[in-house]
Amino acid sequence: MAAEDPTPDPLLSRFRARLEELPASLHEAPSLAAARAVAHELIGGATVARWRDAALDGIVEHAQEAPAAEAEISLIVADVAVADTGAVGFAHRAGRPRAAGVLPTRQVVLLEANDLVADMESALRHVGLHAGNPELPGNVVFAAGPSRTSDIEQRSIRGVHAPREIAVVIFRR
Repeated sequence: MAAEDPTPDPLLSRFRARLEELPASLHEAPSLAAARAVAHELIGGATVARWRDAALDGIVEHAQEAPAAEAEISLIVADVAVADTGAVGFAHRAGRPRAAGVLPTRQVVLLEANDLVADMESALRHVGLHAGNPELPGNVVFAAGPSRTSDIEQRSIRGVHAPREIAVVIFRR
């Protein structure tokens, strides 16, 4: 068995700290298979709206799948994550409907470690949102924890739009 690297990854440490401030949680897995197992455990027996992405295959039973408006959990794959903000970014396209990413109250996000970048400028380049790219995604969302809003009396309300609970499972390929 290989010895663990005693030097912590500063990018991952910064991302974890930002997620915990949001609040959201970060779970580490050594492989995609292990990440699927962690996601399966986080979901339990809940109903799920999931994207059609090969990385998500085998996490939930077909019987658990539900339309986004009825599902308890959103299961998606991030295209990028930003260590400085704790945001995860994901592009909507075929097999990745917007509703599945924002309607359920809980969200489980798989993130490949190579898709973690330091800052928003790097994230925008990572997902192809830069001048000269002829194939821009139609819609990219950057989510940093539960949404917040305030009413006229300045009372903060959390989770009005999009998921109230977010769990990110980071893995290496």
